[in-house]
Amino acid sequence: MTSSNNSYQPLNISIVGAGIGGLTAAIALRKNGHNVQIFETAEIKTEIGAAVAVQANSLRVLDHLGLSKENLKGVPWKGSVLFPSDGSEEGKTSSWLIPGMEENGLLCHRSDLYEELKRLATDGGEGPPAIILRLGTTVVASDPEQGTVTLKGGNTVKAQNSGWSCFRVIFEVSNLLNTPELEWLHAGVTDSHEDDAGQGAGMAVEDGGSLGFLLPAGTRREDIPARLEAYQRLRTERGGFVNTKSVAQLSKGFSLVETKEIQSYLLEYNAMKAAEECYRAYFGTGGA
Repeated sequence: MTSSNNSYQPLNISIVGAGIGGLTAAIALRKNGHNVQIFETAEIKTEIGAAVAVQANSLRVLDHLGLSKENLKGVPWKGSVLFPSDGSEEGKTSSWLIPGMEENGLLCHRSDLYEELKRLATDGGEGPPAIILRLGTTVVASDPEQGTVTLKGGNTVKAQNSGWSCFRVIFEVSNLLNTPELEWLHAGVTDSHEDDAGQGAGMAVEDGGSLGFLLPAGTRREDIPARLEAYQRLRTERGGFVNTKSVAQLSKGFSLVETKEIQSYLLEYNAMKAAEECYRAYFGTGGA
């Protein structure tokens, strides 16, 4: 993923949050030769929870980034049995309708996936020196225009200013309703926590891998605004579909997610190929 042109200047990139999405983006950007620094508020960052589905669409991205399946200690996902919470019906078996899907995805412990992503981001390998994880670092403010983050204690860290930035924040939900500028965040949303068709981690992996592909070695600071606009166009439709067509919004019996068309849309998607096609469409040949 690195360039044969050694004259370029790598970008200095700051990522706030060492979650699955942040680490995936860090791996992709690091492999492109960029200098990446991650800020994480937890002093000992580990993932909690149980199994996580690493489905075929996200596994393609992770394979591209050098993931070791052995380190995930996963098992094949051949299907699932769903039970109504009130116990009113017998369990309903849900299986793959596309041949070979059970061989192209797996279930593993979330912490094993996290440790493998952290290994790829921080250990020796392709790209510049290992990414520094600033554990126990709380970001209390950010200035997207200046490309700075302010840490608890007053220290300010500056990345290269591109004029555009990607950032996430958390609002008190009640505050959103009284802020007209933020109406777009809750328009049409009836539940503050909607399900994601089992693709929450998958979308984070796709996002991170796609971002890396659109910022290959040789990317200049002045290129970044157009690349981020392309990223937005590339990812918005798919991410919106997964959110709005989630399990919670499907009819009883989960009939929609069990259609071959929906399984195909979710699982046969190749995020890296889509990012490559997007790059070529807007910027010509190249990409990571």
